[in-house]
Amino acid sequence: MKDSDTIKSTGPSATLISRIDHLAALLGNLPKALPENPVESTYHFGLDPEDEAEEGVWYAFNRNMEVSFETYKAKPDEPLRFRERGKRCSNLITVMKLVVKKMSDSDREFVRKTWLERLIVAAKLSGAVVPKSKAHRGN
Repeated sequence: MKDSDTIKSTGPSATLISRIDHLAALLGNLPKALPENPVESTYHFGLDPEDEAEEGVWYAFNRNMEVSFETYKAKPDEPLRFRERGKRCSNLITVMKLVVKKMSDSDREFVRKTWLERLIVAAKLSGAVVPKSKAHRGN
């Protein structure tokens, strides 16, 4: 039995949602040098219903992220980078907010460490900068 099946949760913390919102702001400010909504893309964010039913939301989300960012092609410890900007990046935020609502607190913490913080770094490495007027304190 998975933790998410047995542990009741109060929902995602305000801090976690704030970090997801910070990622959204960064993704909305990726450099124009990145292609916008390219036809050829690996960014297909969403949960496979079969994966979710058979293995749970955490597994389905993690698998989707690995495929979308092609982590299997990266060298160990190689940082992620965004290869495009636009609607699909906005979809990532929608999916992430949906997913954290369905997870246990321990799964949320794993997602925060494994994906959210890495994606924030990836957005910055890809050239995203939140304008001062939109920046959140502490981000």
